Amino acid sequence: MRRGFTLIELLIVITFSLILFGMVALFGISSLYVQELDRTVQTIRNELMSARDATLSGRDGSSWGVAFGTSTAVLFKGTTYGSRDTTYDLLHPFAPRIAITGPSEIVFSPPFGNATATGTISITVGADHDASITVNRYGMIEVQ
Repeated sequence: MRRGFTLIELLIVITFSLILFGMVALFGISSLYVQELDRTVQTIRNELMSARDATLSGRDGSSWGVAFGTSTAVLFKGTTYGSRDTTYDLLHPFAPRIAITGPSEIVFSPPFGNATATGTISITVGADHDASITVNRYGMIEVQ
């Protein structure tokens, strides 16, 4: 009696393996996007809170803010990003697949840490992973 596999058995095993690999890859990529989104949201939230805290504490007697690019955030010292003191800049680049939209900068003014610009910052990773951070005129930061 001969032992071995038939062509049909091999094709069934290969097909099943490809389907299983595809499902694992799909869920793995989705999981990576969720982690990347969470990291980005927390970084932006932390930088906004740092800017507000620095303003409230009177650090260097100045306003502090955060400026946003398409995939970057910069903590800066000054009343606007254009007139900032660049020696205090703290740049946070994000992965190219991260898209940030909304206000170009949010600055907190002394003595109460009120935001001079308000709005919602939207963060998107991939087609179906997104989050938003809203800053109101009183400088309150809310992650949604």
